[in-house]
Amino acid sequence: MSDAVAGPLPRYGPPPAHPMSTDASGHPAVSPTLLAGALDSLPDAVTVVDFGFRVLYLNALAAQYLRDAGVDPGALIGKRLDVELGSILPEDYLEALRRASAEGIAVTLERHAIPLGRWIETRIVPSRDVLTLYSRDLTKRHDAERRAAESNALLHAILTSTSDAIFVKDLEGRYLAINSVGAAALHRTPDEVIGHLDAEFLDERQSAELREIEEEVVRTGRTIQREGMIVVDGVRRWYLISRGIWRDARGAAGGIVGMATNITERRQREQANSLLAEAGRVLAESLDYRITLNTVAHLAVPALADWCSVLIKTRDGALESLAVAHTDADREQAAREMVERYPNVPDTPTGASRVVSTGRSEVYTDVSDDLLAAVARDADHLALLREIGMRSAMIVPMRAHGRTLGAISLIAAESGRRFTERDLPIAEELARRSALAIENAELFEAAAAANRAKSDFLASISHELRTPLNAILGYTQLLSDGITGPVNDAQQHQLKRVRASATHLLGLIDEVLSFTRLEAGREQVAVAEIDVADALDDAMSLVRPLAAARDLDLELAPTPAPHGEPLRMVTDVLRLRQILVNLLNNAVKFTDRGRITLSTHLAGDDVVFTVSDTGIGIPSEHLERVFEPFWQVEQAASRRVGGTGLGLSVSRRLARLLGGDVTARSTVGEGSSFEVRLPRVSPPAD
Repeated sequence: MSDAVAGPLPRYGPPPAHPMSTDASGHPAVSPTLLAGALDSLPDAVTVVDFGFRVLYLNALAAQYLRDAGVDPGALIGKRLDVELGSILPEDYLEALRRASAEGIAVTLERHAIPLGRWIETRIVPSRDVLTLYSRDLTKRHDAERRAAESNALLHAILTSTSDAIFVKDLEGRYLAINSVGAAALHRTPDEVIGHLDAEFLDERQSAELREIEEEVVRTGRTIQREGMIVVDGVRRWYLISRGIWRDARGAAGGIVGMATNITERRQREQANSLLAEAGRVLAESLDYRITLNTVAHLAVPALADWCSVLIKTRDGALESLAVAHTDADREQAAREMVERYPNVPDTPTGASRVVSTGRSEVYTDVSDDLLAAVARDADHLALLREIGMRSAMIVPMRAHGRTLGAISLIAAESGRRFTERDLPIAEELARRSALAIENAELFEAAAAANRAKSDFLASISHELRTPLNAILGYTQLLSDGITGPVNDAQQHQLKRVRASATHLLGLIDEVLSFTRLEAGREQVAVAEIDVADALDDAMSLVRPLAAARDLDLELAPTPAPHGEPLRMVTDVLRLRQILVNLLNNAVKFTDRGRITLSTHLAGDDVVFTVSDTGIGIPSEHLERVFEPFWQVEQAASRRVGGTGLGLSVSRRLARLLGGDVTARSTVGEGSSFEVRLPRVSPPAD
C-alpha cells in the first residue's frame, strides 16, 4: 500500500467533483474521502501497520479505542506499535503480530483488553506491504456466553442438588433428559433412561396410565398435577407428579417437561395416623381382644409395613402368636404355617421374645442375611425367612401400666421401606392401645366374673332369707288366729307389727331378687290383655296403708275410656303393678305433707302412667342418677326412709323390658313427677 495515508484519512470535507477518478494507467482510483468513510462505517476497529510495526492508519473506531485507553491516536501515526504501546499490549498480542509478519498468515486472537474493559477479538491479516489489524468488540457476546454459562451452571446445580425428579420427554414420551434423582427412582442411571419409554421400566398398567396423562397434557396444553404410586422392581413409592408442555423456538409443542416429588413419607404418615384412628375404633368396639388384634394387624398392612405379626404373653408365661398379616393371602398363610412350625420361645436373646422380656422397642433399619442366620433355628427356617424378603424390621412391646403383654412386629419387604427411630412413636402408640385393649378385656372378664358371683350371692342369700321369713309370717298368722290358744289385744297388736315388719322385709328381698334377675338377664315377662283400671286399683290398695300412716292424700285420677270402653292393654300385669307400687312407695317415702297422685292418659300407641308428689324434690343434676342402683340423692334421707335403693332402678329396667321407659321431672322443694310410658301392646319375652 505504497500510497497509504500517514494519519487518519479525512472523514469530512468538501466532496470531490468526480469521486471516482483514474490513475496513470487508466484504472479507476478510489477517493481517499470515500475510502475513509467506508472504513469508518465498519463495526471493527481498523489499524494498518507496516512490517516494521509502524502505524500507517487508524479508522475512527480504532482511534476511539486508543483515546479510551489514554493514548493520543494522532501521536501514534508513524510510530512503532510494539514500542509505543508495549506497556499496555499483552505479550500474546505482540507474538501474534510477529507471527503474522514472519509467516505471512492471518492470525486471530481473543483477549480481555484491560485498559478498555472489553473483550476484543483481533484478526491480523498480512498483505504484500502491510499488516491490517481488525479488532471487534466481543463484550456483549462474552456477557451472553457468561450468562448462559451461569444459567447452565445454575440449572445443573438445581438438577443435581434437588431432591425432586426432573425430566424432559418428546411428544412420544421418550426421555430426552432426566436428572440423577429421577433416574434413581427408576433404579437406573440417566444414560440408561435417556432415549427410552416408561414402558421399559414400569408394568403395562402404570405406563399406560402415565402415557394417558401425558397425552392429555399435549392435547390440552394444560399443566396436570397428580398423586400416584409407582412400583419399580417391586418397590412402591408415592409421588406428586407435575407435567406440562415445553415449546421450541417457534412456539410449537416440543414435548413434556415434568417434576416428581417423592411423598412416600408423607403418605405413610397419613396412613399411620388414619391407622391409629381406625385401630382405636376397632379396639374399642369389642372386648374380644383376639379378634380385634387380628383386625389391627391387617390394618397395619400396608399402612405401616408389608408384614405384621402380633405376639401375646399367656398367663403361664408362654408366647402365643395371635395374628400374622400380609396383603397377599397365600403368603400370609405360608407365614402362619412357619410360625406354627417355629413358635417363639420365651427368653430367646433376639427378636420379639427379647422385646417381650425387656419391654424395650428394637429397630433393624437394614436386615442383613447374617441377622437372619442368627435368628434361624435351622436351614429350613433360614430359607423361609429369606423367602419373606424382609429388608427392615421394627418390634415394639405392648405395655400397659408397667406390664408387657406381648409385642407387635412390623416388617418391610417388597415396598423397600426402611424403618428408623422416627417410625417408633406411631408403632409404639399402636402397641400401647393394643395393650390397653387386652388389659380392658381382662378387667372386664374379671368384673363380669365378680358381678356373676355377686348376683349369685344375692340370689342365694335372698332365697335363704325368704324361707325363715315365710315361716315367721305363717306362725304369726297362726298365733293371731288363736290356733294355739287365746291372744289378747296387746298381743294381737304386737303380732300385727311383727307381721308388717316381716312383710316389709319380704318385699325388700323380692326387690333384690328382681334386681339380680334383671341384671343377669333372667327376668321373664308374661304378657296378656288386662284392664288398666284394675291394675291401678291393685297398686293403690297396696300403698294406701303406708300413705295413711304418714297422713298423706293418695289420689287416683279417672282412667280414660276410649269410645266409652274400659282402657285395655297387652302387657305383664305383675310387672306393671310392681313398677307402679315402687314409684308410689318412693313418693310416699320422700313426701312429708301434701298428696300423691296416680294418673293415666293415652299418647298415640302408648299408655302413660304418671306418679306425682309434693315431696322434697330432686336437683336437676341428679335426675338420671336416681335410676342408678343403690344411689339416692341424700344419704341421710335414705337412712330416714329406709329401703334398698333399688326401686327406681328396678322400675326403669322392668319398663324397658316391657318396651317402654321411665323418666322423671322435679323441682326442689315442690315435688317430683315420674312418668311410665308403655306400649299398648308390649313385646313378648325372648
